[in-house]
Amino acid sequence: MRHYIDDGFYSIDNADLAVGYDRVLVITLPARVPPMCVLSLDAAVNVLRGRGARVEIVHPDDATQAVFASVGANLLDPTVREGAACAGRDQGRSVGPHVSSLWR
Repeated sequence: MRHYIDDGFYSIDNADLAVGYDRVLVITLPARVPPMCVLSLDAAVNVLRGRGARVEIVHPDDATQAVFASVGANLLDPTVREGAACAGRDQGRSVGPHVSSLWR
């Protein structure tokens, strides 16, 4: 028998892979408490900013979190797609002006 885990154990966002870029936008789920990964987002962002990168982070807002909560722990449940897409689109419209400043 072989045991496998996905790369989410290392990092749920892989922000560390953006080292060397001047501007980084991280779209990620909130970290669990206790953390379920080896490299935290905070640690990766500290490295990025320490190397001069401008970093913006977008987490799901309250409306999107409510959609996720409706299906419990299984975010891959297909019944969440439509609600998550609508909530994400609405959130994108609200954070768009702030996030777009990263690219100017």
